[in-house]
Amino acid sequence: MLSKRQVYSILAVIILLGLFLRVYHLDQESLWIDEVFSLHYSQQDNFNNMVYHMKKTEAAPMGHYVLLRYWTEFFGISEYPIRFPSVIFGTLSILVIFFLTRLLFNYKAAILASLFLGTSMLQVLYSQEARLYAMFTFFSLLSAYSFVRLLYHEKGKKGNHQNHSFFDYLFYILATLLALYVNYLTIFLIAGYTI
Repeated sequence: MLSKRQVYSILAVIILLGLFLRVYHLDQESLWIDEVFSLHYSQQDNFNNMVYHMKKTEAAPMGHYVLLRYWTEFFGISEYPIRFPSVIFGTLSILVIFFLTRLLFNYKAAILASLFLGTSMLQVLYSQEARLYAMFTFFSLLSAYSFVRLLYHEKGKKGNHQNHSFFDYLFYILATLLALYVNYLTIFLIAGYTI
């Protein structure tokens, strides 16, 4: 049986591995067409123009584009900086899935889930694109984690009802709203929670 210190040391290694996989050759390929769209929408001169142009071709809300707009003001518009927010969200997702899985199962399952997400080829690729995928993954997992925490608090450790704090609800609402602000598919998460 691993101690908590060993578990968190393994998690740190997995997160560093996941980060390395996500930044490795991040700017090797030039921007592809969907990334150019992301950049184009985020660089509109005002929010009304951004929304107008997005409605024509994008089936997503503007959360990712708003972040990209302000990010590029500070870090520029070359391949590496505009893809780096996805690296951040993809790497943070490894941490969130660890805590979500630990809450549902145990430390061993949490380590395995983190390892699988951290090294998943699809997740690494999504974390290397200037698109909304990694951001949506992060906020979806955060929403799921906060929802499960509410369920566990509801039942209590011994099956007794416990009162939720204001911050438990606020955390869930904020995570879910941010996921919804990035991708409309969050509606299916909300429907699943409701069922």
